[in-house]
Amino acid sequence: MTEETEITPQGEITLPAELDISFGEAINNARERRIELYLSQSYRDMYEIQWKAERGNYLPNVALSAEYNKFSQRDEFGIKPDSFGTSYQVMLGLQVPIFTGFGNRAKITQARHQYKRASLNHQDLEDKIELDVRNAYQKLSYAKQNYEAQSLRVDLAERGLKIAETRYENQVGINLEVLDAQLEYKVARLSYLQAVYEMIMAQKGMQKAMGINL
Repeated sequence: MTEETEITPQGEITLPAELDISFGEAINNARERRIELYLSQSYRDMYEIQWKAERGNYLPNVALSAEYNKFSQRDEFGIKPDSFGTSYQVMLGLQVPIFTGFGNRAKITQARHQYKRASLNHQDLEDKIELDVRNAYQKLSYAKQNYEAQSLRVDLAERGLKIAETRYENQVGINLEVLDAQLEYKVARLSYLQAVYEMIMAQKGMQKAMGINL
């Protein structure tokens, strides 16, 4: 006949510093720190520049230049107000692409399509990250509430055990009351340790959702 081994929770699990942050702050942190969002933004900016460059190649080119000259009006050298004349010249140039075999138009269409696709992908990624942060924030809020509740349960169970032991020592209560109180305390302790573990994991999940290196 084998003896049953009694499992008793031992030691304490230390909680890390509480992650006290609002949902808005968490979203802002995620937008600043999530590397995939930064890369998506970079791709979108690159395609936007490419689109604008291709569109600029299809637009007319305008060039403006001006020239101002002073020249001597006399054969001999002299410095008088009427010794010099002036000349002005302004030139305006306009270059319009007449026909390029529809090559530029196709390039513009393709560049615009790539930019719009990159913009949609970036917006979709922003929405997914916001949902990720929201879920992590809700899990953290629930873990905090559960941790507080289990802490209170342990305190109540410990008080109940002390009362049962005192009653038994004074021959007011019976041993069964002490055993029940001991069982309740052990169950409360197990629930408390589970709540501490969930609290730690929820904080790690919140940090991961915000892009903080663990």
